[in-house]
Amino acid sequence: MTRKLLRHIIKAYPYYFFGPIVLTLLMAAVEGAGLGLLLPLIDGLTSPDQIIPSHPISQYLAQLMAVFNIPFSLPSVFILGISLFLTQAILEYVHAVFSARIIAKVQADIRTTLF
Repeated sequence: MTRKLLRHIIKAYPYYFFGPIVLTLLMAAVEGAGLGLLLPLIDGLTSPDQIIPSHPISQYLAQLMAVFNIPFSLPSVFILGISLFLTQAILEYVHAVFSARIIAKVQADIRTTLF
């Protein structure tokens, strides 16, 4: 029963089925980046003039910020953290909308089929 329903959802609504999966992966990446920013923020509280990225995620973010000529300092890391938090909130909202739409469409489809 579950496999048949899952096959029907994938076949009938591939965009609505794979959309939440992609959004979940994006949310996990943004959350990982946010967690990678915690270490530099904690290190920056002890010495705010110089932050040294010690974790591989923090090092990657420092390199990414260097590409855009953004200094790896406490204010810029703090602003980046806030922007990652807002991005994650937006992705969670879009994920909830996608999930609600697929549930509503599948329920309507099942009701139509049963009728």
